[in-house]
Amino acid sequence: MPGDNYTAYALEAYLQNVRHDFAGSIETARKASLLDPADTYAPMVIGDNLAALGHYNQAFDAFNKLVNDAPNLSTFSRLAQVYEIRGDLKNADGAWKNAIALDAGGNPESTAWAHTQYGNFLYNQGRTDDASAQYSAALTAFPEYIPALAGQANVAAAEGDHSRAIDLYTQVTNRQPLPQYVAVLGDIYAAAGKQAEADRQYALIGAIEQLYQANGINVDLQMSLFFADHDRQIDEAVRQAMGALQAQPDSIYTADAAGWALYKAGRFEEALTYVQRALSQGAQDANLYYHAGMVNKALGHGAAAREELARALAINPHFSPLQTPIAQQALAELGG
Repeated sequence: MPGDNYTAYALEAYLQNVRHDFAGSIETARKASLLDPADTYAPMVIGDNLAALGHYNQAFDAFNKLVNDAPNLSTFSRLAQVYEIRGDLKNADGAWKNAIALDAGGNPESTAWAHTQYGNFLYNQGRTDDASAQYSAALTAFPEYIPALAGQANVAAAEGDHSRAIDLYTQVTNRQPLPQYVAVLGDIYAAAGKQAEADRQYALIGAIEQLYQANGINVDLQMSLFFADHDRQIDEAVRQAMGALQAQPDSIYTADAAGWALYKAGRFEEALTYVQRALSQGAQDANLYYHAGMVNKALGHGAAAREELARALAINPHFSPLQTPIAQQALAELGG
């Protein structure tokens, strides 16, 4: 059915988004929308791609229109994510609450997704108890939901319960070995003083990357951050970050990855341009402020470094099992 086949076009657009072909996904989703202008699925995919590309104002307008036309879990949750990128935490929180309040409960996995994403939002603001409650709600709606288990593992690690965190992340990675999950499991092992186990997790990531590449999924952004975080293959980290930046030139997250990789390569002046760009939307993200603080410290910009590192730790004192102690030490060295 090459003609009037809205569902096929809309789902193809979603798949292109998953594979990080954001421009292609927009084109396909627009074809779908021409076939059924009233349906909201294809416009939501378009908005997802606009956000991924860093076109945040356009994404906000798209999601705001969808909220007005069809207020529900899917539309409000997307609006919440753009509010968070803009640093508007009050409206982001309100949008998440609206998303969950409007959930009809017909799709338990969608319910679990929303609670988990709201939990991640709360965790990223250092609100671990509130985040834990959302992860529990997700698991009530959809037992053994993998992202919620990962969220609970992060809370356990933040509370210093490394044994529970390792157990939960082992369950997660056995079922869904995404690079970011395997890397955090390695980091928790390292924080627990089990470096050999950590190294075994890190060694898996190269094989996982090859598997994703073989299936046409671009993980350059995640791999660049992994290499830079762990001081491995820094030239490759730079290459991958620049590739991600080329594909998503206006995204604050690709700018952040580029700045972090360049910092680890000793190219501090170049790194500064990118970490400043990463902060340009006002996102209250501890990782972004941490990276900017470390770049400014390397450049001798003491006041800026102190402010940014302190801000990172104020936003989320447990933002990373591996990087948080480094941020704390760097801030102490600056007299913060």
